[in-house]
Amino acid sequence: DQIAEAVNMPFYRFDHRPENLHGAATFSKYPILRTDTLFMKRGEINTGILSTIQTPLGKMGIANIHLTSYRMGQKLKEKKEWWPKVKGLFYHAQDVVKDQQAKVNQVLTKTEDYPYPLVVAGDLNSAPHSAIRKQFKDRFRDTFMEVGSGIGFSYPILGPYGLRIDYQFASHEWGIQSHEIFKADGSDHYPVVVCYGL
Repeated sequence: DQIAEAVNMPFYRFDHRPENLHGAATFSKYPILRTDTLFMKRGEINTGILSTIQTPLGKMGIANIHLTSYRMGQKLKEKKEWWPKVKGLFYHAQDVVKDQQAKVNQVLTKTEDYPYPLVVAGDLNSAPHSAIRKQFKDRFRDTFMEVGSGIGFSYPILGPYGLRIDYQFASHEWGIQSHEIFKADGSDHYPVVVCYGL
């Protein structure tokens, strides 16, 4: 309620597992007609929701997704000897990619016949050259690639440098007018703000 009031978007949906308060939230100036779960894995904070919104120009969809994180820092602390640590990281990364791929499959399947203009946005926890990002690019338009500038990183890790792991993808009906990254406080990621036209 506090966030909705602060951003002047009175309509919102927050989808989370009963055992924790992490999840996906979508805020809108216009009524949210329905929300469907794209993925939600027990015991994990990462979720994905698809909200159908009634706008003055008609219905549209926002797929809000957060894919599994690598959490390498946490894994580095688990083992003390370097070789078990390296092997552990390798197998852990393989497991994360498998889990991400399962979620991508669910998102692509559940949005395949979506009847309205659609934006897929969120934290993919995957670099621009990854197979995970490519699968979204094969169906949708990457807003940064169309109108963004510079490196476009949204996750700062080394002072002025970082990774681009947060994305917005648009279906072909949208006109993509601008894509900006705002270096704002309040999160470990920077906001990705895209302006669209229909």
